[in-house]
Amino acid sequence: MKNLNTKNLIVISLFIALQVILGRIFSIRTEFITIGFSFIPLALCGTIYGGLIGGIAGAISDIIGAILFPIGSYFPGYTLTAFLTGYTYGFFIHKKPISIKNICIAVIVSELFFSLILNTYWMTLFSGNVILKVLPIRFIKTVIMIFVKIISIYTINKIFLFKILNIDLNFNNKYFIGKK
Repeated sequence: MKNLNTKNLIVISLFIALQVILGRIFSIRTEFITIGFSFIPLALCGTIYGGLIGGIAGAISDIIGAILFPIGSYFPGYTLTAFLTGYTYGFFIHKKPISIKNICIAVIVSELFFSLILNTYWMTLFSGNVILKVLPIRFIKTVIMIFVKIISIYTINKIFLFKILNIDLNFNNKYFIGKK
């Protein structure tokens, strides 16, 4: 948090805005599952700025999304899940080599523990459905999304950050916008 200057705050804000747009507008929602790409800005934010900033960005984007584009009533449990997911991406990927192994660990932890278990629990509190009714559908979605997220996050990190923005993910670039 030492290097939290104006430029970094703007980039973090852009990640938050992208996450709200991708999560609330450009995603497919059913009663039990949501499929979208709002995880990409959250993963990028956690990768560049670390777990705490990634978690805060996830929580803020959930709150802003709930205010601007409500889907049912606001529930802070989903905000907790968003924070934990952003924190997990930063914890396992920030200042570490961008490898399939690190990304797999981050995605599997966030998908199994937060998306599958925690969000399913939150969902059953609201819907009144028995957890065993929604768990099989959500398990299939989770397995599919694990592969989608691993491929997407790895590709975005390698191509977007390194080649397009010229950000050295080994933190040796003097123009790096994250922590050194």
